[in-house]
Amino acid sequence: MLTGLSILQFFLCKATYISSCLFANDLFIATVISVVDLPKYARVNLLKSDVSLVIAAFNEDGYLLCDERCGALEHNNFSIDPILPDVLKFHPLAPLTTHPLYRDSHIILQDKASCLPAYLLAPPPGSNVVDCCAAPGNKTTQLASIMRNKGSDRKTTVAQSTF
Repeated sequence: MLTGLSILQFFLCKATYISSCLFANDLFIATVISVVDLPKYARVNLLKSDVSLVIAAFNEDGYLLCDERCGALEHNNFSIDPILPDVLKFHPLAPLTTHPLYRDSHIILQDKASCLPAYLLAPPPGSNVVDCCAAPGNKTTQLASIMRNKGSDRKTTVAQSTF
């Protein structure tokens, strides 16, 4: 039962597997099979800052940097992702959207999985990149960050009628 926690907050902080749902009289009724806490990820915007400055700012605000051995993250702990060196991992309820680093675009909230393509591509500065999935733009800004804003990124949209 979702007592004391809004449905919106529940779905934003949890990975939820729903077996069935029903909308009736403005009520949302769902059968939840399992719930897993997912961490929040923040990618450091290397065009505006660097990882050490962001870590220092979080430390000044009472967050504690820990390594992967610290286990489950507490509300005030964070870690550097072991694969993506410019991605920080936080507790699911960390209030990152109100943090000045987020408001000033020094960090970008982005799921770890969506950070992997640009990281694996690793285009050097001056590269020409064609981004065929440039919908919201997080991967595009990550590519610009990796290329130090030197190069070009051609965004393409495929019309639905071509399928």
